[in-house]
Amino acid sequence: FDLLVGCDGVNSPVRTAIESNAPPQTFTCEVKSLPGEFKVARLDSVPPNLDPTSVSLLLPKKGKSTAFVEPTVNNGACILFAGRDVEDDPILTSNPVTLQNLTMDSIVECFPLLEGSVGTTDIIQQLKTQCSASASSVKCNTYHYDCAVLCGDAAHATGGVSGNGLNSALLDAIVLSQCLESNFDTQNKALSIQSSLLSYSQKQVPEGLALYDLAFGSTGELTLIQQFSFIFRNVLNFLFGGKFGIGQPQLQVQLASSSRSFASIRRDRGYAYAETFPTDEMFRKNLAELYDDKRI
Repeated sequence: FDLLVGCDGVNSPVRTAIESNAPPQTFTCEVKSLPGEFKVARLDSVPPNLDPTSVSLLLPKKGKSTAFVEPTVNNGACILFAGRDVEDDPILTSNPVTLQNLTMDSIVECFPLLEGSVGTTDIIQQLKTQCSASASSVKCNTYHYDCAVLCGDAAHATGGVSGNGLNSALLDAIVLSQCLESNFDTQNKALSIQSSLLSYSQKQVPEGLALYDLAFGSTGELTLIQQFSFIFRNVLNFLFGGKFGIGQPQLQVQLASSSRSFASIRRDRGYAYAETFPTDEMFRKNLAELYDDKRI
């Protein structure tokens, strides 16, 4: 094959193969398990008490899990139950006795707005037969090696923290196709693919790392001045949200409704980080040097 595209998720076998075959200390990847556990149940329709056009967050009346209800294709829906320290939670527990006693009434007791959901027997069966899963984050220093390239969660993942996993994966696919088209040379196909993949990494590595930072915050300790600036700016953002030219829209609003790149949003929020985010030119230079040195 000429090109292998790894769109195979957080536990990507393609990424594992790259790690195994790339020269030492060239391709680096950091995978972390995130706290908390979750289960997913699929429904034939959105529960009647909820808006069928919106994602709903349900806080529990009982138990330790929260529920995210998301509309899906053909008027269906899925419910993500998630929480921490869930051994005593009636939905997420791994205790077989507790799970055996799970009923739709006990779910409605935790989340009254789910009352009237269609296909309750199937929901219970799904939850009883599932083991709770945990999410992971992924951060890589480059997104390709040889003729293999990574997209979406295989290259960068925030475990749902940012709410932009699908959006960022679609952007990866678009940018990769553009890079392949603009760099393709029928006279030297292999070289043109390498040029395309380098261009793709140079464009998308900053985006993936920026989204990671925006999801998890600073990894270093802020100085007192930075802490004061962070609190002051957050107050302005909360009160004004960019109105009258004061402050900025809340981060989640920017991520959900803005066409700005993740990297530009991350740089604008430099006050919230102990680490300076590199410029696009620095990313291009560092990645080009990584491949020019034939270290990877």
